[in-house]
Amino acid sequence: MNSLKNIFRSFSTSILGSSRIVRPQTHSFHSAINSQTTSGKSLMFWNWTKWVGLGLAGTLATLAISGALYQVVSTKIDAKKYPPIGKLVDVGGYNMHLYTTGTGGPTVVLDAGLGCNALGWSLVQPEIAKFTRVTSFDRPGNGWSDESPLERTSQNIVTELHTALCKANIPGPYILVGHSFGGLDMRLFASLHPDKVLGVVLVDSAHEDQYEKIPRPQLHPTMMMLATHLGIIRLFTHTAMYKKGVVAAFPEQVQKQLLAQLRTTKFMRTVLQESSHFKTSCDQLKAAGGHLGDKLLIVISAVKAISVEGSGLTQEQIDAIHIPFKELQKDLVTKSTRGKQIFAEESDHMVTLNQPQIIVDSVKEMIDLLRTD
Repeated sequence: MNSLKNIFRSFSTSILGSSRIVRPQTHSFHSAINSQTTSGKSLMFWNWTKWVGLGLAGTLATLAISGALYQVVSTKIDAKKYPPIGKLVDVGGYNMHLYTTGTGGPTVVLDAGLGCNALGWSLVQPEIAKFTRVTSFDRPGNGWSDESPLERTSQNIVTELHTALCKANIPGPYILVGHSFGGLDMRLFASLHPDKVLGVVLVDSAHEDQYEKIPRPQLHPTMMMLATHLGIIRLFTHTAMYKKGVVAAFPEQVQKQLLAQLRTTKFMRTVLQESSHFKTSCDQLKAAGGHLGDKLLIVISAVKAISVEGSGLTQEQIDAIHIPFKELQKDLVTKSTRGKQIFAEESDHMVTLNQPQIIVDSVKEMIDLLRTD
Protein backbone atom coordinates (compact mmCIF):
# COMPACT_ATOMS: atom_id res chain seq x y z
CA MET A 1 0.00 0.00 0.00
CA ASN A 2 2.78 2.43 0.88
CA SER A 3 4.59 1.51 -2.29
CA LEU A 4 1.46 2.36 -4.33
CA LYS A 5 1.25 5.76 -2.58
CA ASN A 6 4.90 6.42 -3.35
CA ILE A 7 4.40 5.50 -7.03
CA PHE A 8 1.32 7.78 -7.28
CA ARG A 9 3.20 10.65 -5.55
CA SER A 10 6.11 10.24 -7.96
CA PHE A 11 3.76 10.20 -10.94
CA SER A 12 1.89 13.29 -9.71
CA THR A 13 5.12 15.15 -9.09
CA SER A 14 6.48 14.34 -12.50
CA ILE A 15 3.29 15.54 -14.21
CA LEU A 16 2.31 18.58 -12.04
CA GLY A 17 5.62 19.49 -10.38
CA SER A 18 6.18 20.06 -6.70
CA SER A 19 4.28 22.70 -4.75
CA ARG A 20 7.43 24.83 -4.49
CA ILE A 21 7.55 25.01 -8.29
CA VAL A 22 3.83 25.60 -8.90
CA ARG A 23 3.53 28.68 -6.61
CA PRO A 24 6.15 30.77 -8.39
CA GLN A 25 4.53 30.02 -11.75
CA THR A 26 1.14 31.13 -10.41
CA HIS A 27 2.62 34.40 -9.02
CA SER A 28 4.33 35.20 -12.33
CA PHE A 29 1.08 34.66 -14.18
CA HIS A 30 -0.84 37.09 -11.92
CA SER A 31 1.99 39.66 -12.11
CA ALA A 32 1.79 39.63 -15.87
CA ILE A 33 -1.95 40.19 -15.73
CA ASN A 34 -1.53 43.04 -13.19
CA SER A 35 1.22 44.59 -15.32
CA GLN A 36 -0.95 44.51 -18.40
CA THR A 37 -3.86 46.01 -16.44
CA THR A 38 -1.68 48.84 -15.02
CA SER A 39 -0.22 49.52 -18.45
CA GLY A 40 -3.71 49.71 -19.90
CA LYS A 41 -4.83 52.14 -17.23
CA SER A 42 -1.76 54.33 -17.80
CA LEU A 43 -2.44 54.36 -21.52
CA MET A 44 -6.06 55.29 -20.93
CA PHE A 45 -5.02 58.11 -18.56
CA TRP A 46 -2.45 59.40 -21.05
CA ASN A 47 -5.02 59.35 -23.86
CA TRP A 48 -7.55 61.16 -21.66
CA THR A 49 -4.96 63.76 -20.63
CA LYS A 50 -3.90 64.25 -24.24
CA TRP A 51 -7.44 64.83 -25.46
CA VAL A 52 -8.27 67.15 -22.56
CA GLY A 53 -5.05 69.10 -23.24
CA LEU A 54 -5.83 69.34 -26.93
CA GLY A 55 -9.35 70.43 -26.09
CA LEU A 56 -8.14 73.16 -23.77
CA ALA A 57 -5.52 74.30 -26.28
CA GLY A 58 -8.15 74.44 -28.99
CA THR A 59 -10.51 76.39 -26.75
CA LEU A 60 -7.80 78.88 -25.79
CA ALA A 61 -6.75 79.29 -29.42
CA THR A 62 -10.36 79.91 -30.42
CA LEU A 63 -10.81 82.45 -27.64
CA ALA A 64 -7.56 84.21 -28.58
CA ILE A 65 -8.51 84.43 -32.26
CA SER A 66 -12.02 85.58 -31.37
CA GLY A 67 -10.64 88.19 -28.97
CA ALA A 68 -8.17 89.50 -31.56
CA LEU A 69 -10.90 89.74 -34.21
CA TYR A 70 -13.19 91.45 -31.70
CA GLN A 71 -10.48 94.05 -31.00
CA VAL A 72 -9.73 94.75 -34.68
CA VAL A 73 -13.34 94.85 -35.89
CA SER A 74 -14.59 96.92 -32.93
CA THR A 75 -11.77 99.44 -33.42
CA LYS A 76 -12.74 99.93 -37.07
CA ILE A 77 -16.42 100.28 -36.19
CA ASP A 78 -15.64 102.89 -33.52
CA ALA A 79 -13.40 104.82 -35.93
CA LYS A 80 -16.30 105.19 -38.37
CA LYS A 81 -18.81 105.89 -35.64
CA TYR A 82 -16.78 108.62 -33.93
CA PRO A 83 -14.89 110.75 -36.50
CA PRO A 84 -12.47 113.50 -35.38
CA ILE A 85 -14.08 116.54 -33.80
CA GLY A 86 -11.19 118.78 -34.84
CA LYS A 87 -8.65 119.09 -37.63
CA LEU A 88 -6.02 116.59 -38.71
CA VAL A 89 -2.68 118.25 -39.50
CA ASP A 90 0.24 116.57 -41.28
CA VAL A 91 3.36 116.88 -39.11
CA GLY A 92 5.74 114.83 -41.25
CA GLY A 93 3.93 111.95 -42.88
CA TYR A 94 1.49 111.37 -40.03
CA ASN A 95 -1.48 113.36 -38.77
CA MET A 96 -1.94 115.16 -35.48
CA HIS A 97 -5.41 116.07 -34.22
CA LEU A 98 -6.06 119.66 -33.06
CA TYR A 99 -9.40 120.89 -31.76
CA THR A 100 -9.84 124.67 -31.70
CA THR A 101 -12.81 126.61 -30.35
CA GLY A 102 -13.52 130.20 -29.32
CA THR A 103 -12.22 133.46 -30.73
CA GLY A 104 -9.83 136.21 -29.72
CA GLY A 105 -6.44 136.05 -28.13
CA PRO A 106 -4.15 135.04 -26.72
CA THR A 107 -4.64 131.42 -27.77
CA VAL A 108 -4.67 128.88 -24.95
CA VAL A 109 -3.07 125.48 -25.69
CA LEU A 110 -4.10 122.49 -23.56
CA ASP A 111 -1.90 119.39 -23.10
CA ALA A 112 -3.40 116.44 -21.21
CA GLY A 113 -1.80 114.01 -18.80
CA LEU A 114 -0.48 110.53 -19.47
CA GLY A 115 -3.25 108.30 -20.79
CA CYS A 116 -5.49 111.29 -21.56
CA ASN A 117 -6.20 113.27 -24.73
CA ALA A 118 -8.08 116.28 -26.07
CA LEU A 119 -11.41 114.94 -24.83
CA GLY A 120 -10.03 115.03 -21.30
CA TRP A 121 -10.44 118.82 -21.45
CA SER A 122 -14.17 118.59 -22.23
CA LEU A 123 -15.16 120.24 -18.94
CA VAL A 124 -12.55 122.98 -19.34
CA GLN A 125 -12.31 123.93 -23.01
CA PRO A 126 -15.94 125.05 -23.56
CA GLU A 127 -15.66 127.48 -20.64
CA ILE A 128 -12.35 128.97 -21.80
CA ALA A 129 -13.78 129.30 -25.33
CA LYS A 130 -16.28 131.80 -23.94
CA PHE A 131 -13.55 134.44 -23.56
CA THR A 132 -10.67 133.44 -25.89
CA ARG A 133 -9.50 130.96 -28.50
CA VAL A 134 -8.41 127.61 -27.12
CA THR A 135 -6.79 124.56 -28.74
CA SER A 136 -6.55 121.08 -27.29
CA PHE A 137 -4.66 118.35 -29.10
CA ASP A 138 -4.00 114.64 -29.14
CA ARG A 139 -0.33 113.75 -28.80
CA PRO A 140 0.59 111.34 -31.63
CA GLY A 141 -0.72 107.88 -30.82
CA ASN A 142 -3.49 109.28 -28.63
CA GLY A 143 -7.09 110.06 -29.54
CA TRP A 144 -7.55 110.82 -33.24
CA SER A 145 -3.84 111.41 -33.93
CA ASP A 146 -1.78 108.89 -35.87
CA GLU A 147 1.08 107.08 -34.21
CA SER A 148 4.49 108.70 -34.60
CA PRO A 149 7.67 106.97 -35.80
CA LEU A 150 9.57 109.05 -33.22
CA GLU A 151 10.21 108.14 -29.58
CA ARG A 152 7.49 109.39 -27.24
CA THR A 153 9.60 111.99 -25.45
CA SER A 154 8.73 115.57 -24.54
CA GLN A 155 11.28 116.85 -27.05
CA ASN A 156 9.57 115.10 -29.95
CA ILE A 157 6.10 115.97 -28.68
CA VAL A 158 7.00 119.68 -28.49
CA THR A 159 8.44 119.58 -32.02
CA GLU A 160 5.27 117.92 -33.33
CA LEU A 161 3.03 120.37 -31.52
CA HIS A 162 4.96 123.40 -32.77
CA THR A 163 4.76 122.09 -36.34
CA ALA A 164 1.03 121.39 -36.03
CA LEU A 165 0.24 124.84 -34.64
CA CYS A 166 2.18 126.54 -37.45
CA LYS A 167 0.60 124.42 -40.18
CA ALA A 168 -2.89 124.91 -38.73
CA ASN A 169 -2.33 128.68 -38.75
CA ILE A 170 -2.70 129.02 -34.99
CA PRO A 171 0.00 131.60 -34.26
CA GLY A 172 1.31 132.59 -30.87
CA PRO A 173 1.94 133.95 -28.44
CA TYR A 174 0.24 131.28 -26.32
CA ILE A 175 -0.83 130.56 -22.81
CA LEU A 176 0.19 126.96 -22.21
CA VAL A 177 -1.80 124.71 -19.88
CA GLY A 178 -0.38 121.31 -18.97
CA HIS A 179 -1.85 118.65 -16.72
CA SER A 180 0.42 116.03 -15.14
CA PHE A 181 2.81 114.72 -17.85
CA GLY A 182 1.57 117.53 -20.10
CA GLY A 183 3.19 119.98 -17.69
CA LEU A 184 6.65 118.72 -18.71
CA ASP A 185 5.79 119.27 -22.37
CA MET A 186 4.48 122.78 -21.81
CA ARG A 187 7.49 123.91 -19.81
CA LEU A 188 9.83 122.47 -22.43
CA PHE A 189 7.83 124.24 -25.17
CA ALA A 190 8.22 127.51 -23.24
CA SER A 191 11.98 126.91 -22.86
CA LEU A 192 12.48 126.17 -26.56
CA HIS A 193 10.10 128.83 -27.91
CA PRO A 194 10.13 131.60 -25.26
CA ASP A 195 9.08 134.28 -27.76
CA LYS A 196 5.84 132.40 -28.43
CA VAL A 197 4.76 131.98 -24.80
CA LEU A 198 3.10 134.58 -22.55
CA GLY A 199 2.35 132.41 -19.54
CA VAL A 200 1.99 128.85 -18.24
CA VAL A 201 -0.65 127.16 -16.08
CA LEU A 202 0.50 123.88 -14.53
CA VAL A 203 -2.26 121.56 -13.30
CA ASP A 204 -0.87 119.13 -10.70
CA SER A 205 2.06 118.92 -13.05
CA ALA A 206 4.89 116.44 -13.23
CA HIS A 207 8.33 117.73 -12.17
CA GLU A 208 11.71 116.97 -13.77
CA ASP A 209 13.00 115.56 -10.45
CA GLN A 210 9.98 113.32 -10.05
CA TYR A 211 11.64 110.28 -11.57
CA GLU A 212 14.28 110.25 -8.84
CA LYS A 213 12.08 111.10 -5.86
CA ILE A 214 8.86 109.20 -6.49
CA PRO A 215 8.58 105.43 -7.13
CA ARG A 216 7.29 104.59 -10.57
CA PRO A 217 4.42 102.07 -11.02
CA GLN A 218 5.16 98.70 -12.58
CA LEU A 219 3.13 98.56 -15.81
CA HIS A 220 4.09 95.09 -17.19
CA PRO A 221 3.97 96.24 -20.83
CA THR A 222 4.03 92.78 -22.43
CA MET A 223 1.00 91.60 -20.49
CA MET A 224 -0.85 94.87 -21.05
CA MET A 225 -0.26 94.78 -24.80
CA LEU A 226 -1.32 91.13 -24.97
CA ALA A 227 -4.51 91.90 -23.05
CA THR A 228 -5.21 94.77 -25.43
CA HIS A 229 -4.59 92.74 -28.59
CA LEU A 230 -6.93 90.02 -27.33
CA GLY A 231 -9.73 92.46 -26.52
CA ILE A 232 -9.52 91.88 -22.76
CA ILE A 233 -8.94 95.57 -21.99
CA ARG A 234 -11.83 96.48 -24.30
CA LEU A 235 -14.12 94.16 -22.36
CA PHE A 236 -12.96 95.64 -19.05
CA THR A 237 -13.79 99.18 -20.20
CA HIS A 238 -17.43 98.12 -20.54
CA THR A 239 -17.69 97.50 -16.79
CA ALA A 240 -19.52 99.98 -14.59
CA MET A 241 -16.50 100.25 -12.28
CA TYR A 242 -14.24 101.44 -15.10
CA LYS A 243 -16.77 103.89 -16.50
CA LYS A 244 -17.45 105.35 -13.07
CA GLY A 245 -13.79 105.98 -12.39
CA VAL A 246 -12.73 107.30 -15.80
CA VAL A 247 -15.52 108.91 -17.84
CA ALA A 248 -18.57 109.38 -15.62
CA ALA A 249 -18.02 113.14 -15.19
CA PHE A 250 -18.27 113.84 -18.93
CA PRO A 251 -21.39 114.36 -21.09
CA GLU A 252 -22.75 111.13 -22.60
CA GLN A 253 -21.43 111.72 -26.13
CA VAL A 254 -17.95 112.51 -24.83
CA GLN A 255 -18.03 109.35 -22.72
CA LYS A 256 -18.70 107.25 -25.83
CA GLN A 257 -15.99 108.98 -27.85
CA LEU A 258 -13.44 108.74 -25.08
CA LEU A 259 -14.12 105.07 -24.32
CA ALA A 260 -13.76 104.25 -28.01
CA GLN A 261 -10.30 105.84 -27.99
CA LEU A 262 -9.15 104.28 -24.73
CA ARG A 263 -9.92 100.82 -26.14
CA THR A 264 -7.55 101.02 -29.10
CA THR A 265 -4.29 99.13 -29.38
CA LYS A 266 -2.41 102.27 -30.49
CA PHE A 267 -3.53 104.04 -27.30
CA MET A 268 -2.09 101.36 -25.03
CA ARG A 269 1.12 101.19 -27.05
CA THR A 270 1.52 104.98 -26.86
CA VAL A 271 0.84 105.19 -23.12
CA LEU A 272 3.47 102.52 -22.46
CA GLN A 273 5.97 104.29 -24.72
CA GLU A 274 5.39 107.70 -23.10
CA SER A 275 5.78 106.10 -19.69
CA SER A 276 8.95 104.20 -20.63
CA HIS A 277 10.53 107.45 -21.92
CA PHE A 278 9.48 109.51 -18.90
CA LYS A 279 13.03 109.75 -17.52
CA THR A 280 14.30 110.91 -20.90
CA SER A 281 11.60 113.61 -20.96
CA CYS A 282 12.65 114.76 -17.49
CA ASP A 283 16.29 114.89 -18.58
CA GLN A 284 15.35 116.90 -21.67
CA LEU A 285 13.61 119.51 -19.53
CA LYS A 286 16.60 119.70 -17.20
CA ALA A 287 18.92 120.20 -20.16
CA ALA A 288 16.72 123.01 -21.48
CA GLY A 289 16.74 124.75 -18.10
CA GLY A 290 13.00 124.68 -17.51
CA HIS A 291 12.94 128.20 -16.06
CA LEU A 292 10.30 130.62 -17.35
CA GLY A 293 12.05 133.85 -16.42
CA ASP A 294 9.46 136.50 -15.60
CA LYS A 295 6.58 134.88 -17.51
CA LEU A 296 3.30 134.48 -15.66
CA LEU A 297 3.05 131.10 -13.94
CA ILE A 298 0.17 129.60 -11.98
CA VAL A 299 0.70 126.22 -10.30
CA ILE A 300 -2.57 124.44 -9.44
CA SER A 301 -1.93 121.69 -6.88
CA ALA A 302 -4.38 119.00 -5.82
CA VAL A 303 -4.86 118.70 -2.07
CA LYS A 304 -6.32 115.22 -1.87
CA ALA A 305 -4.26 112.09 -2.39
CA ILE A 306 -5.62 109.21 -4.42
CA SER A 307 -7.79 106.81 -2.43
CA VAL A 308 -6.55 103.45 -1.21
CA GLU A 309 -9.84 101.93 -2.31
CA GLY A 310 -9.68 100.86 -5.92
CA SER A 311 -6.11 102.08 -6.44
CA GLY A 312 -4.40 98.76 -5.72
CA LEU A 313 -1.94 100.61 -3.46
CA THR A 314 -1.35 100.57 0.27
CA GLN A 315 -1.45 103.77 2.34
CA GLU A 316 2.35 103.61 2.66
CA GLN A 317 2.72 103.47 -1.12
CA ILE A 318 0.33 106.39 -1.57
CA ASP A 319 2.23 108.45 1.02
CA ALA A 320 5.50 107.64 -0.77
CA ILE A 321 3.99 109.29 -3.85
CA HIS A 322 1.88 112.10 -2.39
CA ILE A 323 4.25 113.59 0.20
CA PRO A 324 7.26 114.20 -2.11
CA PHE A 325 4.89 115.25 -4.91
CA LYS A 326 3.59 118.08 -2.70
CA GLU A 327 7.15 119.29 -2.18
CA LEU A 328 7.82 119.21 -5.91
CA GLN A 329 4.69 121.27 -6.48
CA LYS A 330 6.12 123.98 -4.24
CA ASP A 331 9.34 123.93 -6.24
CA LEU A 332 7.42 124.43 -9.49
CA VAL A 333 6.38 127.88 -8.27
CA THR A 334 10.05 128.92 -8.26
CA LYS A 335 10.35 128.26 -11.99
CA SER A 336 9.27 131.86 -12.63
CA THR A 337 9.85 135.11 -10.82
CA ARG A 338 6.10 135.67 -11.18
CA GLY A 339 4.93 132.26 -10.03
CA LYS A 340 2.04 131.61 -7.66
CA GLN A 341 0.44 128.47 -6.27
CA ILE A 342 -3.24 127.80 -5.72
CA PHE A 343 -4.82 124.68 -4.27
CA ALA A 344 -7.59 122.49 -5.61
CA GLU A 345 -9.06 121.68 -2.20
CA GLU A 346 -11.71 119.25 -3.45
CA SER A 347 -9.65 117.30 -5.94
CA ASP A 348 -7.13 114.53 -6.23
CA HIS A 349 -4.75 114.41 -9.22
CA MET A 350 -7.60 114.57 -11.75
CA VAL A 351 -8.30 118.27 -11.32
CA THR A 352 -9.61 118.38 -14.90
CA LEU A 353 -12.53 116.22 -13.76
CA ASN A 354 -13.05 117.21 -10.15
CA GLN A 355 -12.46 120.97 -10.22
CA PRO A 356 -12.36 122.11 -13.86
CA GLN A 357 -13.53 125.61 -12.92
CA ILE A 358 -10.32 126.33 -11.00
CA ILE A 359 -8.40 125.82 -14.25
CA VAL A 360 -10.78 128.07 -16.17
CA ASP A 361 -10.50 130.77 -13.51
CA SER A 362 -6.71 130.59 -13.53
CA VAL A 363 -6.57 131.02 -17.29
CA LYS A 364 -9.03 133.93 -17.08
CA GLU A 365 -6.95 135.57 -14.35
CA MET A 366 -3.81 135.26 -16.45
CA ILE A 367 -5.47 136.70 -19.56
CA ASP A 368 -6.90 139.60 -17.58
CA LEU A 369 -3.42 140.40 -16.23
CA LEU A 370 -1.90 140.25 -19.72
CA ARG A 371 -4.60 142.46 -21.18
CA THR A 372 -4.03 145.12 -18.54
CA ASP A 373 -0.21 145.08 -18.79
